[in-house]
Amino acid sequence: MDQLDSLRSMYRSSIDVIEKYLTREMPGIELRVGEDFERDGVVFRTTKESILGFRIFVSHEFLSDTPLDHVDDALRKWKVAAQAEALSQGCTLFVVSNGTFKERTEGYTLRDSAQRFAALLPPSTALTDLYTRVFSIPVDGVALGDIPSEMQGDPDLYITYSEHFANALGAAYLLDGAGYRDFALNTTKGSRYEGIDFQILLESGDVAYLEFKRAITPAERRTNALREQANIGLRAALRDRPALASAIDGHFIQITLPLVPGSKSEVDSLVGEIIRFVMSREWVPYDDGSIVPFDEDHYPILSGLGAQVYLAAGPTHLSVSEGARSFDRNAPYRIARQIIMQQRNQRFNVSPVWLGISLADTLILPSSAELNSLVRNIDRIPNPFDKIIVGSAEGAAVWPTR
Repeated sequence: MDQLDSLRSMYRSSIDVIEKYLTREMPGIELRVGEDFERDGVVFRTTKESILGFRIFVSHEFLSDTPLDHVDDALRKWKVAAQAEALSQGCTLFVVSNGTFKERTEGYTLRDSAQRFAALLPPSTALTDLYTRVFSIPVDGVALGDIPSEMQGDPDLYITYSEHFANALGAAYLLDGAGYRDFALNTTKGSRYEGIDFQILLESGDVAYLEFKRAITPAERRTNALREQANIGLRAALRDRPALASAIDGHFIQITLPLVPGSKSEVDSLVGEIIRFVMSREWVPYDDGSIVPFDEDHYPILSGLGAQVYLAAGPTHLSVSEGARSFDRNAPYRIARQIIMQQRNQRFNVSPVWLGISLADTLILPSSAELNSLVRNIDRIPNPFDKIIVGSAEGAAVWPTR
């Protein structure tokens, strides 16, 4: 299941030390603590009411490798607070086992990105209307389409959003898919809103509160993250090594990766094998459009993961992809039911509280019949929510549990 607070629960004491250090060194700040599942860490960010604005990513490795009584010492030694105060707009400070580094994480706005895609592939009227509605939704007082996209890392390398930005976008699309119009979202903070992600200001003037979840398992998140980490390594190599880009100039090379390495260090070794394969130019004689397995003796990691390479003349491109596999169409609905069951004993200090479950991470478009089947069964699960919404931008079912 999607345990949104896994690291926060596992390292609660260390996180408390980090919070105390930051608020002690920078009096007057208000912090919001979240979790970045794809990069595997905990995020400390200031709220819009704070006197300072910053985002600090603390890696899983730092939390696991640093003894509790050394956490404060490490933060003071590396002058994390001073670095956070001096952060440039759109940058994130990363705290890892052996120190810190800064990375630009701010990308194009959604409107800018949509315009760039439209220049290559004009959207349908329906998609244009969807963008117009969703991009105009205020999030913390700013139209969603005008907020610079917050990525997990350098926007030149990362194509995935940070957890915070992805949740805001996912909630906006889900509520729009459920038929809500002209609403606004505010990020919640403080113990009063424990478990709640957003305050919804409805067109009617009423207020509701939203707990937002995704129908994706931790195993799927981890697999996707490791595969994307390989792509990030390849993008960085293409950017920083002119000889590599020259070697594949005018060729489209895509490596299907049915399995993924078991760790980030193994991802680095995988990327090394791919670069060695490309630089060898041994693929040049292959026919255009060929799909070729990797030789076990020369490329043991790629071969062991069942990788194959697709080669064709075309735009210069190098990446790994998942490849074809079968999908269980019922899995997202089972996950949605599990989410509801996990929340059934939760209690809130505000009301009404809605549960939103996004199916956008799945590779299926749910039919109305499937959603209605799920909704009919929700009444058998005790839960604390006034409303449950399940679906995606393509359509969502709403079940009023009260």
